[in-house]
Amino acid sequence: MPRKAFLLTPFFLLLLFGRLSGQYVVNDRCLNAWEKMMDLEVKSAKKIIQKEIRENPTNYYVYYLDQANEFIELLCNPSGEAYSRFLINYQDRRDIMDDKETTSPYYMACESDMMLQTSIVNTLYGDKLSGVRRGYKAYRLTYDNLDDYPDFLMSKKNSGFFNVSISNLPPFVRWASSFFGVKGDQSVGFGLLFNYFLTEKDTRGLNAAAVLYLVNAFKINREPGSAFKFIQSLDSSIRNYRLVKYYYGNTAYRSGHNEEAFRIFREFDTENVEMPFPPYDYMMGRILMRKLDPEAIKYLKDYLQVTKNENYLKEINYYIALYWLINGDQKKFEHYRKITCAVGREVQERDREAMYECSLDYTPDAELVKARLLTDGGYYDEAYPILDKHKPTLNDPLPWQLEYALLTGRYSEHKKMKKTAITYYKKVIRLGKDEDYYFASDAALRLGFIYKKTDRQKATDYFEMARQLYEKKYYEYIDDMASKQLELLKKED
Repeated sequence: MPRKAFLLTPFFLLLLFGRLSGQYVVNDRCLNAWEKMMDLEVKSAKKIIQKEIRENPTNYYVYYLDQANEFIELLCNPSGEAYSRFLINYQDRRDIMDDKETTSPYYMACESDMMLQTSIVNTLYGDKLSGVRRGYKAYRLTYDNLDDYPDFLMSKKNSGFFNVSISNLPPFVRWASSFFGVKGDQSVGFGLLFNYFLTEKDTRGLNAAAVLYLVNAFKINREPGSAFKFIQSLDSSIRNYRLVKYYYGNTAYRSGHNEEAFRIFREFDTENVEMPFPPYDYMMGRILMRKLDPEAIKYLKDYLQVTKNENYLKEINYYIALYWLINGDQKKFEHYRKITCAVGREVQERDREAMYECSLDYTPDAELVKARLLTDGGYYDEAYPILDKHKPTLNDPLPWQLEYALLTGRYSEHKKMKKTAITYYKKVIRLGKDEDYYFASDAALRLGFIYKKTDRQKATDYFEMARQLYEKKYYEYIDDMASKQLELLKKED
């Protein structure tokens, strides 16, 4: 008999666990719902779920599935009303599920997932204390379940996600890690998440969900390039789920592959998304800004008109401010800069970055903003002529001089002109180390990465310098990445 005959397929394992685990059955209808969810057809998924509830009300897995569908809808089309409804529905579902089929490995695994989802939305809506409390409970449920069922796939997946997440806690919850005594190992976490994907890769719908766990782990670990390459490597049958495709374009954008992001979103099918989908306008506006495309303003304004989310309002309003700056309207730039400082919340990192930008004590140079947008998008050859023609003089504001040197260093580094890049980065540090701007800290971080390949001690010195020069109001990626690199270098010793 061929060896393959002895292997248990993921779908067979799911059915096996369903039969052995009481009324937690991942049946064909549930997989249909997963597919619809991954295709952002949340209304169709809801109909499938409701039919399963009517016909099999004691299949408790479907209540977990119902929340997952609502969770996706809330993340894609958030509002205060939807958030309140989500919390009520969460409790209603738990009232049905609590103390039912407690000997099933799915019992605590589903409760952990549901608790984690609620923790995430608590945090996104500014209720950080509830988010931390529920996140810790989800963590404990996962490991309590693994004590009883050490090989249960769903809990091992959760363990993988927790390992990566705890290794990358944002500043406002880092205290919770030591307070609750939780620890994370990102290498262990990624191993568990990769194994989860490999196990589920032939299970329709769940394979796409497994991809999203990995992709979000990469994003949390500040590796959008790795997430982009991973999705790029997938079979088209998985990559073409709309939610996976959205992350494909998102990670392309975040890793400097702006033209690829533009292609992906230009081909994105929004007509069959069964809900308002402001993330599309959000992404297209930013992508077109990096192309210096005049159409960017339409998408940025459309996002503000459609969204009911308090998050990202600062970010998008500052993008609109920059749009008018690079198009020669200083008055509108100042108008939207003031709006940026006044609206929305500072829960998301992008909004905190926008708050830093709108609070600057100088007006950015429009040409350097163009060069920065192009450079961030990977359009180095288009950025160079701007830099070449627009070198600031000693009479220009120091921040202009610092940004010019930083951007020229980035261009030189991209073109493999290592010595030139080092010269410009060191200039940024020399001129900017005592100034209240992010440029010197960023330059030190980039020098750390350059020397990491050839001189570990210099790399350590520059990563430490990046942290020493860092201020809390700057871009958080600088301190996070420098700290992470120092930890990695220490482990290699």
